[in-house]
Amino acid sequence: MPPSAAMQDIIEQGYLLFRRYPVPSRFNVCCAYCFSEEQQQALRQTSIRAVPFDLLRDWNSSANPEAQDSNEIRYLLPRLLEFIAYREFPSTIDETCCLRRVGETNINHWRPEEQAFMVRFAQQFIRDWVSVDDVVELNDMLQMFHFGGLKIVSLLDAMLEVPGYWATVSLAYLLYFQRDDMIRDAFVDRDEDDESITQQIKAWATCVRRQLFKRAAQAIETPESLRQCSATYSAPVDSWMIDECLCAMHDASLQPGKG
Repeated sequence: MPPSAAMQDIIEQGYLLFRRYPVPSRFNVCCAYCFSEEQQQALRQTSIRAVPFDLLRDWNSSANPEAQDSNEIRYLLPRLLEFIAYREFPSTIDETCCLRRVGETNINHWRPEEQAFMVRFAQQFIRDWVSVDDVVELNDMLQMFHFGGLKIVSLLDAMLEVPGYWATVSLAYLLYFQRDDMIRDAFVDRDEDDESITQQIKAWATCVRRQLFKRAAQAIETPESLRQCSATYSAPVDSWMIDECLCAMHDASLQPGKG
């Protein structure tokens, strides 16, 4: 699925913004096992706009034995984000790991305009992500940007800007599985990152509960004829589960502070 026109403009802005960073003389990779000398040479000699997916994926997934150099990241960042915008995720693990190298550099130390660019990209990605006619998986996308060093509150705000039934359902689905009872009954190990994401989501939902109530009420009243789905990267959700999530978001919005 091609990015929106707004996202394509942001991608071009990224190439212009980060062009000040030169090609690294050596990449921070585990050369012996993960990323060969031949791959390093190919990455140095290929124009940044032409770096192939497989090569960038292998660099991004390689162990990095030294502290991550931010200039290396910022040189490759436009191409990395371009692939992500096209919903091609350069990681041999999963989508959530695509921006871990970025997060290791602490983007709070980047130039202000670079920090602002990262927020704009993430917000537009989320808008595009939920602008489809189906329920989409949001937790993994929020994790990806969290690991990239971004606060997810601005992404939740961007999500709330997207109108329509399916955007509301995707948001309700996300909130449903951040409830205390769902987390408790999931029987999965949670780490500090999981807890940080949950707390950010809960605090945000409390602040915008009136808007959530209105969106949930509108979605519940949406005629069946307007609920046709067509997404290709959707979450596996049955119709009864959609109703459950919407009703939970509606009712929770009437009870602030209750998880």
